Amino acid sequence: MCDQAINAQYKIYRSELEKARDKGAPYQKQCDQLIGFAEKHAKKQLKDAREGCMEAQFSRFNTLARERIQKYTRLKKMYLPAYCRIKYLKQFENMKNAYIKKGFDELVHSCYHEFGAAILKKQVPLMKKTCTISHLLPGFSRYKITSNILLPLLEKARTICSQGK
Repeated sequence: MCDQAINAQYKIYRSELEKARDKGAPYQKQCDQLIGFAEKHAKKQLKDAREGCMEAQFSRFNTLARERIQKYTRLKKMYLPAYCRIKYLKQFENMKNAYIKKGFDELVHSCYHEFGAAILKKQVPLMKKTCTISHLLPGFSRYKITSNILLPLLEKARTICSQGK
């Protein structure tokens, strides 16, 4: 294949991956095609291909997290979806990619500033001696979630939760 044909085909595969990324859709087929093509014909673009796949992976994760938050809100579930927990979020924390960084900040906002805050506002006033939100507190600390409205709730929750240990 000549360079012009290689570049044209690479752009087609990259475009297909970006479409999946932009929809938050399953992306693995497009990613496999792009990386496979880059490994065989466009080694200079392999780094770009891998970065595109990371973006698509994050986009899919972000989409699933937001869908789960909406579902939990609708069903009035008072706990964080797994996608919002540190265990799963930390894989994206230190990414330098601008697309992932921006999306990560928005996801943390949805998980903690919005949904997590709603859980705090509902659960903390009901807590007397039993900590019902221990799964939330590490994320509030790690992602430095504070506001004048949440501070008193967080202080009360931390006090009650630390007494149960």
